[in-house]
Amino acid sequence: MLRRHLIAGAGAAALGGTLSRQGSAAPSLTLTTLTYVCNLRDHCSDQDIAGLAPQKALEVKVDYSRAYDPGSVAVLRGGKVLGYLPRQTGQHIAAQISAGFLVKARVEAARGGHAPNLSIILETHLGDTA
Repeated sequence: MLRRHLIAGAGAAALGGTLSRQGSAAPSLTLTTLTYVCNLRDHCSDQDIAGLAPQKALEVKVDYSRAYDPGSVAVLRGGKVLGYLPRQTGQHIAAQISAGFLVKARVEAARGGHAPNLSIILETHLGDTA
């Protein structure tokens, strides 16, 4: 299972990282999660996956209307659903979105074919609200 959580900001500063500041505002903390997207075959084609270059911005949105798992988090590109976050990761991200935190997503790696795979990086900006 591919999932990692990293904290940038105060925790990173303690480990020799840097504290991100914007102007004279309070420090901004970022929670970074490396995860994958489920149900690719159900929602997108090889062409959709082929157009996903590393670092390409994606959208994440809580999908309360999904019959199978209400409250799951959809991963979208241009308003089209590509798939969903794994259940446990989705629950954490849905709570962060519901709390008003800004969550950004970008492509880490994408592979089409008979076994498509999409790895993404989620960044939750704890100092910023949506």
